[in-house]
Amino acid sequence: MKLGRTMAERKETLAVAEAIVSECLRESYDGDPDTMPSVLAGIAPKLHEMLSGRGLEPDSEVVRDLIGRSLAKHGVTTAAAREALSGLAV
Repeated sequence: MKLGRTMAERKETLAVAEAIVSECLRESYDGDPDTMPSVLAGIAPKLHEMLSGRGLEPDSEVVRDLIGRSLAKHGVTTAAAREALSGLAV
């Protein structure tokens, strides 16, 4: 799945995805690894909605990749985060 027709659209989509993940992390993640699965479960539908709203067909691999990129940007690269991401139902 492409994230847009042009490079500008792709960059914008990535920026919006980053903002969504950032906001959810800020609101829901307190650093407790046990909460990571529920935090990620709350993020996935928001990314699906955003991608669908842009006329894109989101697939689980893309949603996981978008979340994983953003988690890495925030330094959330713990084993618990990787495990929660790999087990995420999207």
